This record gives sequence, structure tokens and C-alpha cells, in this order.
Amino acid sequence: MTTTNLNTGVVVVGGSLVGLSAAMLLAAKGVPFVLIEKHVSSSPHPRAIGFTTRTQEIFRTAGVGDRIPHSKGGRPRRIEVESLAGSWGQEKFWHTGGNDKPGQDKTGSDKKPGPPEQAKRPQDSAFSATNYSPCEPKAIAQDHLEPVLRERARESGADLRLGQTMTSFSQDSDGVNVTTVDQHGNETTITAKYLLACDGARSSVREALNISTSGIGTLRTLRSILFRCAPIEKYMAHDVSQFSIKHEGFEAFLVTYRDQRWALMWNDESGATISEDAAKERILEAIGDRDVTLKDIEIITQGSWTLSGKVADTFQSGRVFLAGDAAHALPPNPDVHNLVWRLDYVLRGLSEASLLEAYTTERHGVAKLRHDQIFLREDYKDYVRDTKWRAPEDASSAQIYGDVEMELGQRYVSQDIIDTEDSRGLPVVQLPEEWKGQPGTRAQHIWLQQDGKKVSTLDHFGPGWTLLSESEQWGNDLEKARKGLGWDQKDLKFLHMDAKTIPNGESFRAAYDCGTTGASLVRPDGFITWRTRERSSNTVSELMQVLHKAGHR
Repeated sequence: MTTTNLNTGVVVVGGSLVGLSAAMLLAAKGVPFVLIEKHVSSSPHPRAIGFTTRTQEIFRTAGVGDRIPHSKGGRPRRIEVESLAGSWGQEKFWHTGGNDKPGQDKTGSDKKPGPPEQAKRPQDSAFSATNYSPCEPKAIAQDHLEPVLRERARESGADLRLGQTMTSFSQDSDGVNVTTVDQHGNETTITAKYLLACDGARSSVREALNISTSGIGTLRTLRSILFRCAPIEKYMAHDVSQFSIKHEGFEAFLVTYRDQRWALMWNDESGATISEDAAKERILEAIGDRDVTLKDIEIITQGSWTLSGKVADTFQSGRVFLAGDAAHALPPNPDVHNLVWRLDYVLRGLSEASLLEAYTTERHGVAKLRHDQIFLREDYKDYVRDTKWRAPEDASSAQIYGDVEMELGQRYVSQDIIDTEDSRGLPVVQLPEEWKGQPGTRAQHIWLQQDGKKVSTLDHFGPGWTLLSESEQWGNDLEKARKGLGWDQKDLKFLHMDAKTIPNGESFRAAYDCGTTGASLVRPDGFITWRTRERSSNTVSELMQVLHKAGHR
């Protein structure tokens, strides 16, 4: 057994989707870090399969978007059925439009014998690549996505230490100390400035810090069987990948990973592993096709997981940050994108450590809203009925928002957002076009022409701060401000929205509402931090003040 000591900027604990996303983003920015993960590869039983538009936008800025294969039909579709071969009902939607009341049924209940002749996908212009985003949601199995992220992180020089388990950690005013042990008993002591805990819903880091959680709590324990069954691949022809199965004495959820693997899940409070024969019998009942036999089914693996809704009361304790399921046991949520750029600027000495504080302020608010939105919906009303949780009394929180609003139209409220107008009374969620460049909201996607190529405004966000304006004079002002701050060119750049870049200037004015002489300042994570509708006589000084405040200089 050997003992090794090393120093770095950040220690990332956990190397699944969230940890690997953090590693990829940190490595792209050149932030020194070490990732430790107790497993040597991805789980053989993937859980996550659907990844949202906003997640795909982040992957795009990290240079990995093109490596993620396009899934047929885009967003996963779900139908309620008696069995796979039995009667099919109407499509069940997660949610497509806002302004509905809690409990309003967005599903159809009429069932027809057998699968439909052709299940047509409804038009969903909300996620069209030509409207809100250059990206679309994708359905890819977690164990197929993780290797892509891992490869991209390593290409950028990431130090990924798989097969290492954290045995202890501590922190003081100067940094954190983490002790790990590998599968051969070799010990490593890591000294870093910060620790990022991406170690899942049962986070040992969160527990060690005594950070409590709130929310609906634990709801169900689910048994899940991963299997192959060639005869049922024919049902994929109907462009449906998720099936809520209900008939007398039987209720389960069946999903295909679109790679000849299927998973059957059902409530199982015992959590006990079942025999292979019992698993196959359960699968046969879900299929309901007399031509399918036990011999047609190949069991890959099985497991159990807990369905819950929990949000940590804070995402930061000193020099330790929580992200992903460690921060909130909810669907995938791009926390690390909000945090990584802050760590980059602080570690390079461009910002004070106070810049990190808004991570909790901004992302905690989003997590709480997501929690409430999930459990207001029809899908979860049966789970909620047996708990003490009640819908928020606040009218704005109790309203059910649509997918587009929740993914692309949320507004951050923090001390880092400089709003020269009175934003009190504004909603926290709206359709992107309704915000019209409001500080605290995601900078909107607009197609641009650059060097003969079609690119998105989003492609310019990420390395540093970006100032957008139709007036070329802002470019000179920004250069003076940059030199005054002592920042590199990559840390602060100007994007001239002239006629060559954006032939239709009206689209920029409508999306950002900063007039022909004003400007919009976008953070490295693609959110607007400040806007002015006209250029003043002391623009350089104004820019310096804004960046000192928003950038915590």
C-alpha cells in the first residue's frame, strides 16, 4: 500500500452524469481539478434516458453536442396501455402549455384495441430548433452518454480517478482535504481549494455536513428489470418509447432505451431481488403477447431505486458545494453550469470568493420550483395523496407552467443580477419571448451569419462575459473596460449585432430589447446580468461598475 499527496483547485466527488458534466466543463476552462469515483465504469442498469433542451445547449457549448446521437422522433412519447399487445389509450403528456390548475388532466383515457396503425407525433413547435433553441431534447441511455462525457473531459486534460473511494474529508478557511483509497488499498490525500459533491441522492458529503432536506420526501421503492426481447421490437414502429401499463391486479412502467434494451419497473417496497423466472413472468404479463415466450426474454440485470422529492436546504457549506441529486432528488438539472464559471473566475483571481454565494441563491430557487411543479402534475397526484405535502399556497407557485417555460424561461433572482428597472412583481417563469431580454433570464437563441456559416448566439457564450449591441462603439468601450479590469480577451468580448451578423435586426431587438444604441451583458453561463437601452456619455465607467458588482471584482 502506498500513500500519495497532491494539490489541486477542485475535488469533484462522484463520476456519474453530474460529476462528468462538471469535469468536462472544468477541463474546458482549464481549471485544475481531480474527480474521484468509486466505480470503474458506468452502471450496467442505466436510469436516466431523456435529456432536455437546456442540457443539450450546455453540451453544445462544451463541444460535445455533435457526439450525442440524435434519437428518432426527438422527445420520448408515452402512452397508457393495458399491455404492450393489448388496448392502447391516448398519449400522456408531461405538460405542453401553462396556465393550468393543479390536477388538471392533460391525458386521454379512451383506449382502442391493440396498437394504433400509425401513432402520429403532434406538432411541438415549442422545441423547434428554429424557434427557441438550436438544440432539441434527446433520448439516450445514461450508460451511452457517460462515456461520451468522459472522453471529452479527458481530451481536455481531465484527471479522472475511477475506482477510488473517498474515506474522509475536512475543510478550513484555506481549503479542503480529501482522503481516498483505491481498489488495491493505496491511499491518496488531496488538498484543494473547493469540493464539489456530485455523489447522488444519498450523498455522504451532504450527510457529513449535516445539511437537512425538505420537500415531499420518499415516495416509493421501485423494482427495475433490464432485459432484451426481440419479438417486441415491432412495437417501436409506432414511435412510442414509454408505456404506463394498467390492468386488473397489475401496474407497471415499461420503457425502451431504443438500443434493443427494455426496462420494466413497478412498486416494490420490499426492495428484494426476485428470481430470473419471476422476472420473466412479470415481463410477459406486461407484454401481453401470446406469441412471446420465456425463451424470448434475456434478463440483463435488475435493481431497485427510490422515487423521492427532496431539496437540500443549502447547496453550499463553506468551501463545499452540492450538485445534482446530492442537492436535489429531482430530474436532471444543470447546476454545475452555474457553478463552474464562478469557480474558474475565483481560482484565477479575477473575482472575489463572494461570487460563489449566488450559486445557492439562484439554483436553490430553481430546484424548489421544479419540485413543486413535478408534484402538482397529474402523473404524481396518486403519490402526493398519501403524503403530508400540500401544493404551495402562493398563486404563482401553484400554477402549472409548461415545459418551455420551465426549461428555458426561468428567471434568476440574486444580488448578481443588476436590474436598473423595478423587477418586483415579475413572475419567476415565462415563455422566453415574453422576457424580452430581462436581466436574470437566459439569453435567447438567434441564428447568426458568421464567416459564411450559420451559428447561434448561444455559441458565443461560455468562455467569458459577452456584450451584445448593434452599436459598434460599445466594442471600443468594452476594450477599455477590459484593460481596466486586467482581464484577458477570452474573459470579456464584444459581439457586434450588425447587418452582416444578423440580417434581420428586428429579431435581436425583439429578443433583447436594448434598442439600436443599447447593450446586453451576458454571463459565461448564458444568462443576462445587465441591460441598458441606450449608450451613455460615460459608458466605460458604467461598464466597469457593472462588472465590478456582477463579477465581484
